[in-house]
Amino acid sequence: MNRRSLLATAGTAAACLAGCFESTDPEKEGTAEQGALNASNETENSTTSTSNTEYAWHHETPGSHLTVAQGLVFGQEQPRDVNNPEAAGGIFALDAATGSHEWTYGSSGPLSGYRTPIVKDAVYVTKAGDAGNYSASAIEFDGTERWAGLDAYPKQIVDGVAYAHILGTEFLGLGAIDTTNGEVLWTSEYDDEHIGYVRFDTAVEQRPETVYVSERKLGAVSTHDGGVRWQYNHGDGGTDLHTVSDGVAYFTANFESVGAVIEGEALWSVDSLDRPQILSITADSVVVEERHGTDHAKICVFDATTGERRWSREKRTRGPGTSLVLDNRVYLAGDQLRAFDIQTGAPLADAGLDTAAPVRLLDVAEETEWNTGPLVLVQVGESTLRGVTLEGDTVWAWIADGAIETAIVDDFVIASTETGLYALELD
Repeated sequence: MNRRSLLATAGTAAACLAGCFESTDPEKEGTAEQGALNASNETENSTTSTSNTEYAWHHETPGSHLTVAQGLVFGQEQPRDVNNPEAAGGIFALDAATGSHEWTYGSSGPLSGYRTPIVKDAVYVTKAGDAGNYSASAIEFDGTERWAGLDAYPKQIVDGVAYAHILGTEFLGLGAIDTTNGEVLWTSEYDDEHIGYVRFDTAVEQRPETVYVSERKLGAVSTHDGGVRWQYNHGDGGTDLHTVSDGVAYFTANFESVGAVIEGEALWSVDSLDRPQILSITADSVVVEERHGTDHAKICVFDATTGERRWSREKRTRGPGTSLVLDNRVYLAGDQLRAFDIQTGAPLADAGLDTAAPVRLLDVAEETEWNTGPLVLVQVGESTLRGVTLEGDTVWAWIADGAIETAIVDDFVIASTETGLYALELD
């Protein structure tokens, strides 16, 4: 079973979905000049061109941090305990074809929990403790431990090596771990005791020579021995590394800056922004979300080479599931779905999806039996899932009994709701 593209956080998203537009002014939203294109006036509980989908299987315990690999569904149990609503369970594995429970590893509570599992040749899990500590383990696909209890937080795994935030009394920082036995291969002199982001150059296809890291500063470190190649500091605050491509590292810093660095030297930076988050990097564009207050935000597109601002647009919602980028288009979700040309900010009116409830982007199936292009999984309101084509047609829908918390697409749509996990067929 091959896991397809995941659209989850404010990181790089890959999907293609066309939207409805209320305004032709790239700096504003909310006018009614253009109206909702191809509007169907659907409510949250309506479907188009399909009846409600029957599920293939149901697992009673809801889950988070869902991942599908090796014919299994992995995630963290989210049991519904009325006496302890913050309680969470362990890491589970279900048979992806039948939903049968294979195993559960560990447990957690309101002050501790697991990070999203990394699935490679094993399931690598990290548990965060209530004292700011971490414990990493490698679990075989049959649920047995390969190794466990390492004071580390693996961030990336490449070619049998886990690049991790190592914790301990004698060392605190970046290190490399042999995934076969859990032994630490090296620790780096990279001068930052907290490791937030670990990235590799997306343009490098063979085994990488350099791992890029950030927390208070950016750093480039040798994958062979942890030697520091260069470091870069942009101000006194923290630095978030988003993407490295062809040796150029794109970052945000100090809750106000976005920029690009190569070989430890700044290419460009834009300051005086409002809590910027990089959403996506393309060959020539950097797409950024500025976050205003608790709800509103602004989308800004910068030239990737010079940092010149091309255009910006206010948006009513912020955070995961509200923005994505593909094929020179920027898609915004919220009260409706809208698409804009990445170069000019002009609205693109080639399709539409009009709803009476908020919209959240969840995942994408790259193709289906009856659709040659991507089919995007959209949550409408609290309890409805839709599969939407590039033409804006809803060709698949499912209405849950309770609120939908998350969903991913593989051979099935795996949806987690208040009443458990459901596997839904895309037909």
